[in-house]
Amino acid sequence: MIVKNTWGCADSIVKAITVAPDFNVFVPNVFTPNGDGENDIFLPISTGVKFYDLTVFDRWGKRVFQTFDLKNGWDGKFNGEPCQNEVYVWKIKVSSLSGEMKEMNGHLTLLR
Repeated sequence: MIVKNTWGCADSIVKAITVAPDFNVFVPNVFTPNGDGENDIFLPISTGVKFYDLTVFDRWGKRVFQTFDLKNGWDGKFNGEPCQNEVYVWKIKVSSLSGEMKEMNGHLTLLR
């Protein structure tokens, strides 16, 4: 980069800039596991993630789902049985490829 001030004095610097991949997580707030092939799996979408831990809890705090696999979503079942239509709480812990950590939480509505 070369810059000049109002008196014409110039200075320059050379420096390498590393552009890291995006580090984002999008979490939907409703899903409909009714077998119609649309929106049947609760699966957050992420980019630039190295470590991933998704946990879903029912309204009493009981863990109904957990995964460490970005491609493994929740099908709305617990122990093979369909869960009730209600609001669930999710927590996600993720790290970027460079080691930056994020902890997120929110709610999710299951509608059949």
